[in-house]
Amino acid sequence: MIYDAGNYTRGGSLAFTKVQEIIPAGSDIELLVLSHSDADHLGAVDEICDDYNVLRVLRPGYQRTSATWRNAIGAVLLEEETEGCIDISLAEDEFPMGATYRFGDVFVMMVAGFHTPPAAWGNLSTGEERNAGSIVIRLIYGTRSVLFCGDAVGRHTGDPANVCIASEMFMVNNSDVIPIDSDVLVAPHHGADNASSTAFIQAVSPDYVIFSAGHRYEHPRAVTAQRYLNNGVLLANMFRTDRGSARPVVSIWQC
Repeated sequence: MIYDAGNYTRGGSLAFTKVQEIIPAGSDIELLVLSHSDADHLGAVDEICDDYNVLRVLRPGYQRTSATWRNAIGAVLLEEETEGCIDISLAEDEFPMGATYRFGDVFVMMVAGFHTPPAAWGNLSTGEERNAGSIVIRLIYGTRSVLFCGDAVGRHTGDPANVCIASEMFMVNNSDVIPIDSDVLVAPHHGADNASSTAFIQAVSPDYVIFSAGHRYEHPRAVTAQRYLNNGVLLANMFRTDRGSARPVVSIWQC
């Protein structure tokens, strides 16, 4: 399984190089999840489709105009046409929350994801709507679990710490039926302040948090990291990809 495909910088080559280090060329990719339509999550899709046999793609189906989006979706549609890939677009296909794939001893559960966020969420900007529809999955292997959140939204930037809205509210409210408690959390929206609400952090109760970071937007934000610290996550167990995968978040306060 591959969840998202990296930044568009250098045509996605950085992300693709990492994929090649882990997955031998020509392998089957049982499931490629594209959390949403932002270009920084789609960079290497065309290269992945070229070098691997992608059996199934799961995506929200939101239409965009960026070159990265066009390249990515073009590659997926070509994979469907020529290789029999199953393209599941939430714009056209029903895919219920809680639906679970099994790959050997690994289970992958659909936790959240929308083509168009429910009207009841209200008062979201265009960018927040795209992000709030992110497909969130929970990977379970034995007694361990990882929650992948895309750019899920849980707050408006600057909201009080106790606010929980949109996709995070949906996940918290449904956590009795679709569990989100996880050992590892890939933080929603790179650690931006409009995600990682207190209620969501408490419901996930992660031991480890990973911030996908390195962009000019300077994520993770200090206020976001502080919410994790305030809710029991140890600083030594918080990681950011722009500092190297083995290094904890040591300079969060300057972000």
